[in-house]
Amino acid sequence: MQAYADGAEVEFRRKSIGGIWDTCSPCWNWDTLEYRIKPKPREIWVNAVDGKMGDTRGGGRYFPSEDGAKLSAEECWPNSNTVRQVKFIEVLEDE
Repeated sequence: MQAYADGAEVEFRRKSIGGIWDTCSPCWNWDTLEYRIKPKPREIWVNAVDGKMGDTRGGGRYFPSEDGAKLSAEECWPNSNTVRQVKFIEVLEDE
């Protein structure tokens, strides 16, 4: 409830049924509903080298930002124009 008051998006579902989480405004019925803060998908960046994903010379790493991936690419392939940064966003499925 506090997270919702602080602006977080809250999901709810019926305790007796389970199933899909709904994201409309919760009505705070603690007896029949359960709540959670809506999960946020993770975002990572990887370097694609010569069209292949992952920078093998950099240890197959992923990065939390595009800048981090670019810095690694500049260190691993200093004069290459075949490296590009690719963003991946996690797909969240209902539990």
